[in-house]
Amino acid sequence: MRLLYAVTASGNPLYGPGYKNKREYQTYGQHSFILDLVATAQRRLIDVQLVVEGLAEFPLRETLSRVCRVTDASRLDPTSCTPDLVMFDVASDRLLEMIPQRTRAFAVVHNKYASFSPRLRNRCELFICMTEGALQHQRGRLGAKKVVLLHQGVDLERFRPRAAEKPRSSGTGRVLLYTRIDASKTDAAVAVVKELCATGHELAVAGGGKGLNVIMRRFSRRIEVYGHIPCDIIQDVLPPFDIVFSSGRGAMEALAAGKPVLCVGQRYGGPVYPENIERHLRANITGAYMGRDPRCLYEDMAGIVHMKSTVCRSMAEVYCSCDNFLSGVLKLAGLSE
Repeated sequence: MRLLYAVTASGNPLYGPGYKNKREYQTYGQHSFILDLVATAQRRLIDVQLVVEGLAEFPLRETLSRVCRVTDASRLDPTSCTPDLVMFDVASDRLLEMIPQRTRAFAVVHNKYASFSPRLRNRCELFICMTEGALQHQRGRLGAKKVVLLHQGVDLERFRPRAAEKPRSSGTGRVLLYTRIDASKTDAAVAVVKELCATGHELAVAGGGKGLNVIMRRFSRRIEVYGHIPCDIIQDVLPPFDIVFSSGRGAMEALAAGKPVLCVGQRYGGPVYPENIERHLRANITGAYMGRDPRCLYEDMAGIVHMKSTVCRSMAEVYCSCDNFLSGVLKLAGLSE
């Protein structure tokens, strides 16, 4: 089976110029999604070709070129390109013109409120939403027959439980907060860091966005600051930590690595348990609609710190698996491997 995955990186409209870091976009979730999907597909012997409009601005071009064919859209020869399925990810109309028209196509919806051009609507048979909220919103825009729900997932081979690299230096444990701290997440992240500093935990903060500057100004003397971590190396950062605060794919990655997770995203969402993970996933583990008070943080940590890594891993295998997402895509397309 042949899969062509097409994405516009130049002037990426998903997040806009506010997320540009030098020549690379800090679109952590989108890039991590593509990385894991390509790796999972290749492992299942699916021939993947990644076609990128604006390849020079795509941060994972070198990483992904080691596992699949990576082509600049401007150099694609449509006559020699015969995929069984095309998946569009943030695709401009210009990119649509470069991709073979005869192949059925799906589109990936990262942003609940995303708008799609008439040409993309006509080109794609289905739009794959990854949260219930996105599904409901896009039904109103695209029509019920055009949208489907498939929860995204992470590469369970890349993220696996590993023994901590060093023993705890204190009885309080080591804590990592990592997320892209944009305007919608700054208040929740600051509230969590404030509470964590009061508990005496060893805290490291990793992430990009202007919210990181706010945290550094207020708490830099009490925390370790990593800054932005590229999504292709985060699996090597997780092992030393006992608890992870994150959202979206970051929370899924930590669960896959066997780490207890507390959600901090648009709001503080509290712990992720087997009993509430489905509720968390309705808003992509962003804390939206969860209504947990950050002042409950110490209580939440005490209740989750001893959660077994096997329980965390099991949640990832059931609810946050890229293999499951890919199987859903293939089923929708009526394709077998």
